This record gives sequence, C-alpha cells and structure tokens, in this order.
Amino acid sequence: MPAQNSRTTPKGRPFAKGKSGNPGGRPKGIAASFQLHAGKDAEQIAAILWAMIAGDELFLGNMGYEAPSNRERLEAMEMFLNRGWGKAPQSVELTGEGGGPLVTRIERVIIDPA
Repeated sequence: MPAQNSRTTPKGRPFAKGKSGNPGGRPKGIAASFQLHAGKDAEQIAAILWAMIAGDELFLGNMGYEAPSNRERLEAMEMFLNRGWGKAPQSVELTGEGGGPLVTRIERVIIDPA
C-alpha cells in the first residue's frame, strides 16, 4: 500500500490564487528605520558627509560633531560616492590555458533507458 502524502496544498502552488504567502509584506527593517529618521532623500546625511569631506568644522560643530580625521574624511568620500553614483562595477577576466581564449564545450548526453 503506498504511503499517504500529508501535504494539504498542491506541490508547486502552496497558496491559493490571489493569496499572498506574506500578507503583511516585507517586515520593517533597518532601512525603513533610517528612512523614517532621515527622510527618503536623506539630505541631512548627505550634508554631514559633504561637510566631513570638505572639512567644514563650523557646520560639523553646529551639528554636534568633532572635526573628522583624515581616515574619517576618506570614508565619508567613499560613502558619498557609493550612495550618489553607485559602486564601481567589478570585472573579472576569464582566460583559458596559457592565458588564451576561454573555450566553452557543450556536449549532448543521451542516456539509453534500457
């Protein structure tokens, strides 16, 4: 006698049509919390980063921050550029044997059912 399947939903379609598996949507995470406090465009954060880059000690002092070290200024530059223009694309060069062209070989395998 075959074993009975204990699944109550059909395989491949666990939720009824039109019903979501996550009715509450994506949970509010840290990104939502940052956006709540800084606003969607985060103008204040951008202004602070720019002040760090420029070494604007007066602006930073008025915001309650100390003058940044050179390392902190470089980190602020990196954050500013990454958020404003996106991270630089990373490329990977693939080569074949001895640095030659990469050869792709596609084979068709036929399995004899007998």
